Amino acid sequence: TPDGLTMQIMVSYRDGSNAKRISDGVGAISNAVISPDGKQVAFTRNVRPAPLSVWVMNIDGTSARQVTRFSAGDGGPQFPAWSPDGRQLAVQSAVRSPRDTTKFIGHIWVVELATGKATKLAPHDAPYVDEIPDWFQTHCIPERPERQDGNLDHERRRHGRSAGHEVTAT
Repeated sequence: TPDGLTMQIMVSYRDGSNAKRISDGVGAISNAVISPDGKQVAFTRNVRPAPLSVWVMNIDGTSARQVTRFSAGDGGPQFPAWSPDGRQLAVQSAVRSPRDTTKFIGHIWVVELATGKATKLAPHDAPYVDEIPDWFQTHCIPERPERQDGNLDHERRRHGRSAGHEVTAT
């Protein structure tokens, strides 16, 4: 919708059959990715005026829970990426640069799902955004943005695929 507050998650088989909404209709949902075992989906939720947050729920839409609780000074987490073992999520979070409010300073964080503990990787104060995290088999790496001007590049989106399902934000 034009207000951007009603995007939700649908799941279906890869051929598009058996489509159903699994999200609860609250806020705008984006950046949905399926866990490595295909049993859960992580996503970014935006319920204004609250900051962005990352949530996890079962693939059938049950047991949704917020897994990030960042301070305003750390920004709103988004772009979740599952660790290969499914026990952690890497997320990106950006804040406006205090030296130039037209630019952003973004960081990659790793969140332990069992405890909610979040660790910032490679802290810096340069006005650029470590935009979308990804994982090697053993550790998280930031995927450097193509844009070095400190502005978010929202054209880079991912969709999850696993266990015969496809998930997308609509």
